[in-house]
Amino acid sequence: MNCEYIELLNKIKEYDKITLFRHTHPDGDAAGSQLGTKEWLKYNFPNKEVKALGKEYFFIYPYVDEASDEFIKESLAIVFDTSNATRVDDERFKLAKEIFRIDHHPYVETFENYVIDEENRASASELIADILMSKGYEAYTMPKRASELFYSGMLTDTLNFKTTNCTSRTLYVAAKLVDTGIEMTDISMRMFDQSETDFATRSKLRNHYKYKDGLCFIKLNKKTLEKLGISSNKAKTMIDEFGSVKSFKIWAILAYNNETGLYDGSLRSKKGYTVNEIASHFNGGGHINAAGIKGLSEKDIKQLKKELQQEIESKG
Repeated sequence: MNCEYIELLNKIKEYDKITLFRHTHPDGDAAGSQLGTKEWLKYNFPNKEVKALGKEYFFIYPYVDEASDEFIKESLAIVFDTSNATRVDDERFKLAKEIFRIDHHPYVETFENYVIDEENRASASELIADILMSKGYEAYTMPKRASELFYSGMLTDTLNFKTTNCTSRTLYVAAKLVDTGIEMTDISMRMFDQSETDFATRSKLRNHYKYKDGLCFIKLNKKTLEKLGISSNKAKTMIDEFGSVKSFKIWAILAYNNETGLYDGSLRSKKGYTVNEIASHFNGGGHINAAGIKGLSEKDIKQLKKELQQEIESKG
């Protein structure tokens, strides 16, 4: 059951040590919600020890903190943008005295002591920023640096406020963050401007799509990835390159994972077509119009294509 917003503040006050966690392969929302909260805590509770933990970086925020097992054992852990325990990017979160989860994904499992999970939110960054500016938090300040991080996280999951999960509440929270003095244009440029190399890679990637009856499908094997000069994770982030084609109702990228010998991928769809339920059949999940999948064999890929095609046919 979801907690009241004020319960997060009560727990924060209770602990001198706080550890912040996010999901594996962090995107801008995972990093933004985690690091934005760290900045908010540092500004409003300067005497608390706060650590943002993880094993991987998000490209424009290339840092994480270090913490001993003993430190974590004495801390309140706050986990962001994560619906299941196996996706947390440092399994030591389980050592914490208590776990508080902030998320906007469909509820999958209970691994926390307290949770605020709102599926109608466009991003975890939107949710935590709104919480920290809500009733009961009036005595505390939203510092500019925290606003920048939360705003960048919101941009990631809404693609600059263009996705179907973007609501009037999303824009309201964004406006309140902007009022703290952040530079919207600069943040957007940092998030979405690409290098000439990436531009060329995305152009080449378009040569690898297959299209049939509303489904755009890209499968990148080991040899193709090497030729493109990109990793499996990098390839998956390019999924939105295909979202502006009128005839594409569902689009997918599958990329070979050198570590597992299987394929991981991303699914996207236009309004009216559901991909997260299909993703759940392939070790994945996510939102109605955006989901991730992993560990697919060649046989699984054939089945995935079949189910995606059936979804399109069923909706017309």
